[in-house]
Amino acid sequence: MSGILFEDMFNVDSVDHGRYNKVSRIEGQSSTAQDIKITLDINSELFPVKESDSLTITLASSLGNEDSMITSNGSWRPPKRGDRSLADDYDYVMFGTVYKFEESQDNDKMAVYISFGGLLMRLEGGYRSLSNLKQENAYILIPDPLLQQVPLIKNPAFQPPKPITLNTNYAKLIPNLPASVIPPEVTINKEDIEAWIADLQKFKKEKFDSEEKKRAIQKYEEWLKSVQRKVAPGFDFDIMTPASAGHKKAGVPQESTMTEESRKQLEPDKSALNEDLRNISMD
Repeated sequence: MSGILFEDMFNVDSVDHGRYNKVSRIEGQSSTAQDIKITLDINSELFPVKESDSLTITLASSLGNEDSMITSNGSWRPPKRGDRSLADDYDYVMFGTVYKFEESQDNDKMAVYISFGGLLMRLEGGYRSLSNLKQENAYILIPDPLLQQVPLIKNPAFQPPKPITLNTNYAKLIPNLPASVIPPEVTINKEDIEAWIADLQKFKKEKFDSEEKKRAIQKYEEWLKSVQRKVAPGFDFDIMTPASAGHKKAGVPQESTMTEESRKQLEPDKSALNEDLRNISMD
């Protein structure tokens, strides 16, 4: 779909909030290579980041749907409803211009400078790691670090991770098992996803309304979409509509191979979810 130029996970070492209003400058170190470092300006109002966060940062030459977004006279238009692109899998996306390169002849290192509408990035590392960035433009894409704090399953036998413990109430509403760690031997069918969609619709009908609730619903929707993409790609679901909107494509098993115990392990803890909803309403 699109051309990935660079991708790595960074540990955020420092966050400077004092340079500009609603802009933070973060500095991070790659968790996979000691010679790769990043300095990046981020819109902290839209995408708050704190020290010790882990950010997976991707740089791409294309989102994969630019042809449908450019009109005959060269102007831009929003993507069509239903058009998928690389950006759908991320929470923070910017388009920028590569404006400077620095190369060191002594240690085979280089630094790339990109401006995303005035928000600057400096990426430093080995020439082999960054040489793909020698072009005019690039997209930066970052997923929400909140979703990366859920522990991964390391045991090949299917065991759900322990419940996550985070600072904000809305975070606790995220199902405890991210789609990225559901083992391939576990098959989720249409009925499983429809049950989760029904839970989501129930959350939306709660009588109180707050920003926390809106963010909780948004995270739950993102989780459901990621489950559908990763473990049930043969089904199309509109998370925003009733569960009956799902339909089966040819070639996808109709019966689930999940045991009843595995299905229960995958389901969010409803009692904990309801308790968190009550906590939010009392805040």
